[in-house]
Amino acid sequence: MDWTTEVVLNFIKKYEQHPILWDNRHRFYKITSKKCDAWETISAELGIDIVELKKKMTILLATYRKVRQRYAAVLKRGNKTGEDASPIWFAYKTFHFLHRTYQPKSTMAVEVS
Repeated sequence: MDWTTEVVLNFIKKYEQHPILWDNRHRFYKITSKKCDAWETISAELGIDIVELKKKMTILLATYRKVRQRYAAVLKRGNKTGEDASPIWFAYKTFHFLHRTYQPKSTMAVEVS
């Protein structure tokens, strides 16, 4: 499968339409059969195997969390370094629906003696 930018963004939009897959407050979030139905729907719409879709989403979500964590750290520092605070990853804005679900954890500085 050739994961072009257009295909990835379309996939994320399809994923957003199925909150059962990403919203842990959804009433059917823990019902595996309903999640399977959602994945099957996305698979049929995109013509891509479910296993490949799940693997790609795992990678995308890991990248999203890393970018979100960095972005939160820059905002926390108050952007004193002069770096551009806005994330440049192409899919970050498309994952807007996860901003509430995935909150970056605060990191603790460890002193090394």
